[in-house]
Amino acid sequence: VIISEEGLPLASFVRVQIDEDMISASGAALVSAAITTAENVGKGKLNQVTLKTDKGYLLFTKMEGGTILGVMTSEKAKLGVILMGIREALKDLISS
Repeated sequence: VIISEEGLPLASFVRVQIDEDMISASGAALVSAAITTAENVGKGKLNQVTLKTDKGYLLFTKMEGGTILGVMTSEKAKLGVILMGIREALKDLISS
């Protein structure tokens, strides 16, 4: 899901039934809180928020211009492979 800074879904490529508005709003709120936290503890600029659950990962990556790339995986996903895919997707999105 590509999410606006305001928490609105801009584009979605999901294979499962989810509430895109809810995941977009929640992802934007989570990223906003993480940005504030990172700044307040002196850890610099936020790049990504990763949530690990018993059913998989939720990854929210800041893009240029304030948009957010949200990725959801199953619990069987290999995190390293997912992170490489996110990097490649960001390159493609930036160059287009």
